[in-house]
Amino acid sequence: MKTTVLAAAEAKPCPWCGEQPGMWRGVGAYRIIGCDNANCGVAPKASGYTKDRVLGVWNKRAVEDGRTEKP
Repeated sequence: MKTTVLAAAEAKPCPWCGEQPGMWRGVGAYRIIGCDNANCGVAPKASGYTKDRVLGVWNKRAVEDGRTEKP
């Protein structure tokens, strides 16, 4: 499959290794965004049927400001 590296303005970097994620196109409109860095120990991925939805899942971070406790 052809991988398209996403721009920093579009997708946040991998939360574990810091590399920009790639996007693959599956069957039909199905999309996969994930870290394809061979040195990333986690290699997270997100998938779905629209680019916007997959970007929303990929860009969501549980903790944005470094805090571990909820306000």
